[in-house]
Amino acid sequence: MDAFLLKLILGLLAIISIPIIISYFGYKLLTKTRLRKFAFVFPIIIIGAFIYIVFRGFYPKDSFFKEEFERNSGINFPSSGDIIEKEATYPDFHGDYQAYAIMEVDENEYWKLESKFLKSPLFKVYSKNQDIRFTLNFRDLTNTYNENETEIAFYYNQGIWFKVTFLKDRKRIIFERSSS
Repeated sequence: MDAFLLKLILGLLAIISIPIIISYFGYKLLTKTRLRKFAFVFPIIIIGAFIYIVFRGFYPKDSFFKEEFERNSGINFPSSGDIIEKEATYPDFHGDYQAYAIMEVDENEYWKLESKFLKSPLFKVYSKNQDIRFTLNFRDLTNTYNENETEIAFYYNQGIWFKVTFLKDRKRIIFERSSS
């Protein structure tokens, strides 16, 4: 068996066993107190919290993508903006992950955002082939869009990759963030 695979399996077992061990010992401890009637609740809360944290890691809320946009662009998420499609990878052992989203804004904010990116010294116009499906994980999310729909794209590549693509319909904007 490959050493990496063995380490991965052992790591996953350790991660899964931690909430089980905490639940078990917490339950045992509570059964020896006057709260023994409610001891069964402790494991439910611990394991439920663990499942929720893991679920949110694989399926983040819209607020995660809005924060990613703001943190990586330095521009406030538009008030009329709605995340209409999204995808994110779970962080690897080094904390690297990818996040992709398609947002829809009203035309007024579309132009304001484009202007902010044009004026920003952090971003450059992405003049290569305007492929909006930059990464493999993002291809499924953007399979209904093609390069002809791209009006302009901007990128920032200082330690992480962050690209913002404005579509010709003047309402949809795609952003991609990758640290790997």
